[in-house]
Amino acid sequence: MLHDRFDVLLQLGRGSYGAAFLAIDQAQSDPVHCVVKQFCPKNTEPEKTRKALSRFQRETKLLQRLHHPQLPHFVDYFEEHQRIYLVQEYIHGVPLMRAIKKVGTLTEADVKQMLKNILPVLAYIHEHHVIHRDINPNNIIYRTRDNQLVLIDFGLAADLSLQEQTDLQIPDAPFIGTPGYAPPENGKQPISASDLFALGATCFYLLTGVSPKQIQPDTTAVSSLWEAQIQLSDGFNSILSNLLQPKADQRCQSALEVLKELSSV
Repeated sequence: MLHDRFDVLLQLGRGSYGAAFLAIDQAQSDPVHCVVKQFCPKNTEPEKTRKALSRFQRETKLLQRLHHPQLPHFVDYFEEHQRIYLVQEYIHGVPLMRAIKKVGTLTEADVKQMLKNILPVLAYIHEHHVIHRDINPNNIIYRTRDNQLVLIDFGLAADLSLQEQTDLQIPDAPFIGTPGYAPPENGKQPISASDLFALGATCFYLLTGVSPKQIQPDTTAVSSLWEAQIQLSDGFNSILSNLLQPKADQRCQSALEVLKELSSV
């Protein structure tokens, strides 16, 4: 039992910054599941620990600030036994990555519907000056209770409203995000179009079941990637090829812009 409230059931996973656990929030009149993230970085070098803690605290502040039905809501943040914990809503559902591995690829119509469901969420976080920076099929969950898509894991998110963003504009910044889904500019200055590239790469996987790692930053004929894997309508092919343009200024610049284009294909 943590914080005299959270009854830990099992470990969900372990990353470079710590571990995540499934727990029951006993403080609710009707106890519910939640995710407890424990800050416990693998690398204990002082400077790297400081940066990791800064990101952990940034994720906490973002969850406190963002309120959308398709985002996990913030539950608690506390320190206990010399460990720091972030608690958020547990989403009952299936990550898109697992769904594809289990039932197979999606049709063009399915992916269009997926985009119409998740793009308003991106529009919302971008309006609040947040860039997710790690959109991929594991971080989008199909929620079973209402068939909605939920965007999770803001551990790498950038809050552009902050005055100091020392880890966002470094010329030789390390790679940030998931290989194959992160755009070329992700390690430097992230923008809304960066998340749109990752969403386009996610669509590539959902349609083909093939890892988008083959989408190289110097790819010039992006549409040929689709043609080699699956037949799409001209209009939808044009939208997805635009999202996967290596140069950020050649992509759609906003989620709402992509939604508008989707309405005409």
